[in-house]
Amino acid sequence: ISLIKERELILGVANDITGLKLAQEEYQKSEARYRELVNELPIGIYEIDFLQGKVVGVNEPLCQLSGYSREELFNMNPANFLTEESQQKYFHRLEKMLQGEAVPNFMEYQIVKKDAGIRDVRLNANSRRQDGQIVSANVVVEDITEQKQSREEARKSDQRLQDIFDNMKEGYYRAELDGKIVWTNRAAMIIAGYESYRDVMGKNIADDFYQNPEDRESFLADLMTDGTANSEIAIKGKDGSVIVVESNSRLIYDKEGNPAYVDGIFWDVTERIKAEAEIEKTRSYLESIIDSSPSAIICYDENKRITQWNKTTEDLTGLFKSEALGQTLEDILPHYEEFADSFDRALRDKKHLRQEKVRFELNDRIYFFDMMLYPLIDYGAQGVVARIDDVTERMRMEETMIQTEKMMSLGGMSAGMAHEINNPLAGILQTAQNLMRRLDPDMEKHPNVAKTNLELAAKCGIDPEKVK
Repeated sequence: ISLIKERELILGVANDITGLKLAQEEYQKSEARYRELVNELPIGIYEIDFLQGKVVGVNEPLCQLSGYSREELFNMNPANFLTEESQQKYFHRLEKMLQGEAVPNFMEYQIVKKDAGIRDVRLNANSRRQDGQIVSANVVVEDITEQKQSREEARKSDQRLQDIFDNMKEGYYRAELDGKIVWTNRAAMIIAGYESYRDVMGKNIADDFYQNPEDRESFLADLMTDGTANSEIAIKGKDGSVIVVESNSRLIYDKEGNPAYVDGIFWDVTERIKAEAEIEKTRSYLESIIDSSPSAIICYDENKRITQWNKTTEDLTGLFKSEALGQTLEDILPHYEEFADSFDRALRDKKHLRQEKVRFELNDRIYFFDMMLYPLIDYGAQGVVARIDDVTERMRMEETMIQTEKMMSLGGMSAGMAHEINNPLAGILQTAQNLMRRLDPDMEKHPNVAKTNLELAAKCGIDPEKVK
């Protein structure tokens, strides 16, 4: 209102400010609602004036977080309630920001509360520029202490889990359904011959590890059917070698119940397979030796059940090995009781036992056997090994030889007796023949002898006819 003195008039100008007043009131209400909302947020918010170098605005959650009042925070530089390490990060970031360099909006710091407690926070700053310079910034402060502790606990838990898996002797892996490896342990790398996780992660099991990739398809088919699968497969080592592994695997499902991953534990059985092959080779070799033996070989355990039955035994008894194994001798040899006591004594006394010319009736024939029984004690297992030799033909040959020897002895004795009789008879006959020739010589063949005999007889006064 102005007074116009010359004319003694009052000149007034009236402006309608109803809208302005309403706008101011609405602004004040909006400001109050904003501040109320800001104070009700679960995160701290403050505004910093870089020209003054202090906080010019703060909400209640920040006061609660830091333990300082609004008045105390207004007179503080935000760097004052950061830890020493966080201050260095803060000033380094601030320097880069003031120099116009791009800096991340989010940063993690540690603040020191008024009561000296330490809290982990995440800051998100939105700056305001004037004439190309940063003059202020609104900063959101989020308390991430529990979150960080949870992350740390999760990290420690993951590390403990990784340590447990790395200390396992068995290999472990997790793979996606398409075969991509997402997790493995150290044992798995050692088995496959790798040194670093980077060499394994992301590789495809079927393409990079299976010796026969088509085996992966049959493995997945079993896995999808039962949810688990046990298999023995050949894999490729880093150096190209073939490694045989045995594995137990199972499906891992997502929240919707759909198959998501394959978890598997496997171990190297290459040496075991080689050992089993060598054992089988040795077993076959020993079986061949036993089957090539001309003696029948029967083994049975402490329960008197047959565990070995060689080819000669098959030929002798007419029973195949498959028919005899697991049976008792009583079941398959009807006259076993004739030498059962010998088997029992060998098993009971743990001593070798020999029997010769054991008579045994088998398949309606009479046989004679020589038996050697050996007690078998190995790693707690007990039994008897019987070596049986068929001596039936030998017995017959021996009987024939005995009969022959008897006849030869009788013939020799007869010849001796004849010889003993012939010797004196020869002397007698010779003397008789000599007397005959002397006393009655043939006048025609021996005229001189006859003449001499007659002359001698005449001298002795003997009549030759009387002597004759």
